[in-house]
Amino acid sequence: MIFQDLTPPSRDPALPRWAYVRPDPNVAIGSLTTIPIELRAAADVQLSLNVDGLSAVSPSAAIRVEVLNPATGQPVRGFSASDCPPITTNGLDVPVKWAKGDRLSAAGLRAVQLRFQLEGASVRLYAFAFRP
Repeated sequence: MIFQDLTPPSRDPALPRWAYVRPDPNVAIGSLTTIPIELRAAADVQLSLNVDGLSAVSPSAAIRVEVLNPATGQPVRGFSASDCPPITTNGLDVPVKWAKGDRLSAAGLRAVQLRFQLEGASVRLYAFAFRP
């Protein structure tokens, strides 16, 4: 379960700059799944995050990201949460990596869904972006 702070309902897959999501403090890992996001043809993009509440704030806090096939709802091979090294550093524009690399074109899909797994009550996900 996720608490979504200051964010009105929207079909926009990104979070407004002033908003963040955080895990429910009563669960071990919170998750947030986006709506399907269309990638441009041959999109060779990286995913990056704006995150806080990691590092010294809570040494066990982390974020992992899965890339899902919207048709099946299942993780794409090489892009599951277990293929994503945990993100444990606060920052702006923090790159996400998986076993198949850091480029979403390797997923081989024209549309994807992202599932963010947030571990630790202090974790804050402010934004995600696709970068060339």
